[in-house]
Amino acid sequence: MLTEKPDSAAYKESALLRGESLYLLGRYADAIPVLKDAVRTNESAYMLASSYLLVHDVPHSVQAFAEMFAVAPNSAAAHLITGQMTLRQELNDEAEAQLQQALALDAKLPQAHFLLGELHMVKGLTEQAAQELKTELALNPDSVV
Repeated sequence: MLTEKPDSAAYKESALLRGESLYLLGRYADAIPVLKDAVRTNESAYMLASSYLLVHDVPHSVQAFAEMFAVAPNSAAAHLITGQMTLRQELNDEAEAQLQQALALDAKLPQAHFLLGELHMVKGLTEQAAQELKTELALNPDSVV
């Protein structure tokens, strides 16, 4: 139990340590409210956004990643970032949904087709993967290196 005043620096530092511990223990639902009160660092912001993903609260995850990367929460960039992070967590169906949302907002968004191609490769859908990669190269020839 944290005994410091909730608006104090000591409370926020304690919350950071507790939130990090809960996250590392895989107690994502427990980590969320604690990390929301913690000192905001890139690491704590990432853990908060990832915790939302891992408890399947995607709207809050999009919001948290958007705040972390200073982009609008309903933007193509926010959905692209969330899609990439979701792909890293191997939540493939949600990753695809996020990447499709990003493309619905900006059909030429750099890296979106590349990530969809990567996702299709993971799923063993090589023809779809090749098409997405070709689309990425056609739209953004300098984005794939």
